[in-house]
Amino acid sequence: MALLLWGLLCATASAAIFEIAEPKDKTTTYQGVLYLKGQSSNLSALTVNGTSIDVKPDGTFICGLVLRRGKNLVQVTGWDKSGKVETKNIRVLHLIVFPDVEQKYGERYHWARREIITLSTLGIVEGFPDGNYYVDRELSRGEVATYLARAKNLPKVYLQTDPFTDVPKEHWRAPYIAAIANQGWMSGKAGAFGMDEGLRREQVAGIVAKIEGKKASEDIEALFYDVPKSDPYAYSIALVRKRGLIKGVSKQTPLFDPNRAMTRAEGAILFSRFSFVKQMQKWLYDFNQGYNKATLSGINTQPRIIWVNITPPQISLLNETNQVNIVAKVEDREGLKNIVNVRADISQLGGPPDALLEDSGKMGDAKADDGQFTLSFITSTEVWGDKFIDVTVLDKYGWEAAARGTITVVR
Repeated sequence: MALLLWGLLCATASAAIFEIAEPKDKTTTYQGVLYLKGQSSNLSALTVNGTSIDVKPDGTFICGLVLRRGKNLVQVTGWDKSGKVETKNIRVLHLIVFPDVEQKYGERYHWARREIITLSTLGIVEGFPDGNYYVDRELSRGEVATYLARAKNLPKVYLQTDPFTDVPKEHWRAPYIAAIANQGWMSGKAGAFGMDEGLRREQVAGIVAKIEGKKASEDIEALFYDVPKSDPYAYSIALVRKRGLIKGVSKQTPLFDPNRAMTRAEGAILFSRFSFVKQMQKWLYDFNQGYNKATLSGINTQPRIIWVNITPPQISLLNETNQVNIVAKVEDREGLKNIVNVRADISQLGGPPDALLEDSGKMGDAKADDGQFTLSFITSTEVWGDKFIDVTVLDKYGWEAAARGTITVVR
């Protein structure tokens, strides 16, 4: 009996202070925002990455995880009512995806999908402002210089003057282009780099051969039917092929298609084969490395509607028009810049279900950017009684909060 009692006491003493329902440790996601959800029956305080999180009366808690690209550490620390402390670490890998790369071709994804995702997450390649990658678009000289500089882990160049006449020092690609030019791997013509010009597959092979730092011997075997030894790029292509950095365009026939422009998808495959990038790929997918305080995820909590004030508190059926003002006081941990919109459902007063409230100092709003969002409108109704007006706030991460106000219609 004593042993049983001792076992029960030990089990109670070692019981977890709180449980995390989601996300699970070692989660891989393509989403930029996840919700952390958990529960406890004995919490007195809780922090996530040092940010205090409210615990609801039923013991549940929730917050948003704003994920950085790649590795994210989430540290959840809870204190129970006796003062006991517990910390749980959750590792989340956020991979970068593109809508056009996620489209399936029959039952399969694009053949370069994994490399594009991996290199985008590592920050070696990037997509376009509209969110797509454009796998078949021609790879430009500026892109090649940028991606090669990153793939070879070249030190950043701080520029005092323009590196080329068509590459101002303020351009975001300029440091990469200068780094590549300083290595002698790429150059321009008549002082210009031709940043937006395309490159043929054989030209890219020639650049990579320079990077390898060795020349192929004169007796090297021609590896592709469409690249004779007389081709000026033959030895570069053969060397780079021997190193496993490029392959042909057909599994059945040894063809290289040297005069075709290299695509962005092909570029991602090529850059993924560099030794530094291979090491980084291994590191990226290893959950036992790189998760530390430098990779703590961002924290977002639900926006709040502190109060809703509707004036006048009652209107009359006898009036053909009634002026109604709705003011909602809104707060957000990240400030008002995090608020996308505040809307009110005024359908019970004959209006739309999603009328927009303003915090602009206009349209009836008293003062801009004070967190008090206002809607002024004229209404009439033929139905008396209490009318409910639901106000909803939406933040940039898609998190909503709601509050309700009441106005009475009298006869």
